[in-house]
This record gives sequence, C-alpha cells and structure tokens, in this order.
Amino acid sequence: NMTHLDSIVELPTQAKVLATTDLEPFAAVEFAPQVWGVQFHPEVDGEVMKDYLEARVDALESEGLDAARLLSEARDTPDSAAVIRRFIAQLA
Repeated sequence: NMTHLDSIVELPTQAKVLATTDLEPFAAVEFAPQVWGVQFHPEVDGEVMKDYLEARVDALESEGLDAARLLSEARDTPDSAAVIRRFIAQLA
C-alpha cells in the first residue's frame, strides 16, 4: 500500500534495487549491508489505506492518479508483516 508524491529519482552507485512497482522504480532499496529503504508503509493495512485514499480522492485525481483504481486495489498485504519481521530479525 503506497501513494505519495515523493520518489527516489537517482540511486547512489552502490545501492541495489530490491523491489519495483508500476509507479516506483525504487520501491525497496539496499543502500549498504543492513541499510534499507522502502517507499511503502508496511504498517498500513487495507482498511487504513482505504480511509486515507477516501480522504484524498480530490487530491489524488489532481495529481493525475486514478483514485477509484487505487481504492479498488487497496487491501491487506500479508507480505508487509513479513518485511517487518525480517527487519526486526536483522536487528536481533
């Protein structure tokens, strides 16, 4: 679940792309061992995302995004919980 106007436009040479989406070529990045960044919120479930999108329909459409499509695609993402668990495991 992600929607925002902030995007990574250029990576440092040592960075490694871990994930991409249709809207984000750098959705997850490893900058160095144990230094990662993601362009999504793994803590946000489908209900929270739908509430967020519903509150921003006009803004999303003014940004050129299809708010109805985004709303229809908002859902719980079980993989997000795995991302958080793996992150915590790396800190242990």
